Amino acid sequence: MRTTITMLMVLIFTVLGFAQNKVDELVKDYGENEITLYTTNGELIGKSVVSRNSDKLPYSIKISGNTTDSSKIAELFLSLFKDKEEEGYKLSDSYHMMKNNMNKRYIQNVISGTYGEGGINVEYTKEQYTFKASASSFIEYFNTKTGKYLKDGDSHGVNEVFDIREDTFYKFEIEMIDSSRLGGKKATKFKF
Repeated sequence: MRTTITMLMVLIFTVLGFAQNKVDELVKDYGENEITLYTTNGELIGKSVVSRNSDKLPYSIKISGNTTDSSKIAELFLSLFKDKEEEGYKLSDSYHMMKNNMNKRYIQNVISGTYGEGGINVEYTKEQYTFKASASSFIEYFNTKTGKYLKDGDSHGVNEVFDIREDTFYKFEIEMIDSSRLGGKKATKFKF
């Protein structure tokens, strides 16, 4: 009898829409921690950040990090894009020209700026959910004498241009957003 009531309650909650929210599931799985993402080209290390509305409910989880190998990001993104399409997510209209070119080499070239785009920025949507993925390259300057990366405008300890090495890094960010939770219960429609 108790089992029947429990099963009935689970069914009712599921039918009424009380099933676990996608963002809640990701927050439960990843929290606000350092995350290791595995690819065949090696690991990507990212940090997850959860954004909450005024009701303290999570509406977004974002994982971001840096690497020196764009092939790791390209592989991760290609896998995520395929997964999202299989889950029924649709590529946002402004990104449809990329769909025909979506392969690892193309993604790497876009991330590194080979085609002049300055990075990749893709969105998939399904119901109230938006999945975003972005990546781009940046350069850091390394002082070979001090063994440290230079901060903006810092030239301390640099005597010659030969003391500096340029290192290219790639930053990535993936995010799942539940737009139905953005404002919380106190949100009102803004008229202007």
